[in-house]
Amino acid sequence: MSRHSQKSFPATNESTPNQLSEQSGYGGTYVPRAVRPGTHIRQPEPITVKDIEDKPLKFIALALSALQRQFRRVATSIEDRSMAVDEYQSQTPTGPVTNTLTIQPQYETNERITSILVVGPAGACTVTLGDRVMPLTIPASGFLLIAPVSMFIGRDDLRQLTTSAPGQINLILGGYADTRGVGP
Repeated sequence: MSRHSQKSFPATNESTPNQLSEQSGYGGTYVPRAVRPGTHIRQPEPITVKDIEDKPLKFIALALSALQRQFRRVATSIEDRSMAVDEYQSQTPTGPVTNTLTIQPQYETNERITSILVVGPAGACTVTLGDRVMPLTIPASGFLLIAPVSMFIGRDDLRQLTTSAPGQINLILGGYADTRGVGP
C-alpha cells in the first residue's frame, strides 16, 4: 500500500465518517472526526451593509434639514435692490470762496451707496459720506466716477461735497436702500 493511498479505518466499533454524518442528519457530507455528531458548528455571519434604500425617508429628511440651514444663511445676505437710491444736488458758487454742497437722504432707512459721481471744474475737492472723508481731484474732463463701491450710510450721516474751484458742482450718489431687517 502506498503512502498516498486511501486510509483504512481500524477494526473497532467506531463508525466511518460517512456513517456518522448520516446518523447525525448531515445528509452524507463529510464531518471531520474532531467534531462530534450533534455539535453546533459556528458559521460566519453574512456581511450586511446598511443601504440607503432601506430607510430613504430618513436620509431625505437629513438632507432637507441641511438644505434649510444653508438657506437661512442665504436669506440673511439677500439684498433688496427694489428701492433705488439716486441722490443728487447741484450748486453754482457765487464767489471765490469754498463751496459746500449737501445732499439730503432719500429714504428713512440706511442706504448702500454703490457709485459716486462728482461733476465740476478741474481741481481739488473733498467728498464726505458719513465718517468717510475722501480728498479727490477732479480731472480736466470735469467728470469723476467712483464705482463700484459698497458703503452703508445712515439716515443722519453727512453727504457733502466741498470745493474751492469756481464753477458749477454736482454730487450724484447711486445705490439702493438697505431694507434687511426692516419690517414691512
